[in-house]
Order: sequence, then C-alpha cells, then structure tokens
Amino acid sequence: MIQDVGSYLGNIDIGLALVVTVVGAGLAILGLWFLESVADDVLGLLPRIGGRLGRMVDPREPPGPSWVCLDCRSLNESTTIWCYRGCGSRLRYRDGFTDPTILDPTADGD
Repeated sequence: MIQDVGSYLGNIDIGLALVVTVVGAGLAILGLWFLESVADDVLGLLPRIGGRLGRMVDPREPPGPSWVCLDCRSLNESTTIWCYRGCGSRLRYRDGFTDPTILDPTADGD
C-alpha cells in the first residue's frame, strides 16, 4: 500500500496515461462524427416508425380526409369539428368538405 502522495505519483506510468487519453479522445471524436452524420437520417425515420408502432398498438383506421371551411376556405384537420379560425362547425359543411373545387387558387387565403 502506498503511504504518501509522492510515491503514488512516482508510480504512475505517464506514457501509458497519455496513450490512453489520446486513444479515448480519438474514439470520442470519431463517435461524435458518426452520430452527427447519421442523426438526420435516424431522426427522419422516427415519425414513420412511430406511426407504424401506433398502428400496431391501435389498428383502427386513420381519420378521414381533411375538410375545407366554406366561409374562409381554410383547410382543417380531419379530427377537428370546428374550423380553426372559428367560422363554424364541420357538420354545417357536410356537403362541401369533400368537394375539391372549393379551394379557389385565386382567392385570398389569409
């Protein structure tokens, strides 16, 4: 057993410590470089993987098509009942929300 700090520090192999430090830092840099290069690809797959896992857990049919508010011509999500601008209910526009001619490309869409 080492009794004092001086003899402890004298027993450390400096060369081996430097080699281990350099190799560890090199591996860390290579690991970070690899993670940065594949992160966009992996993160791009997450929504698709999540959707597939969700369908495995809950195999119900996905919601129907989006619907268009006849007053403001806004495109609303299929799961909403009210227009996001507050114009009215989806049920009020039952005939119009599947008609593709409702969206007028020349109309002001703010």
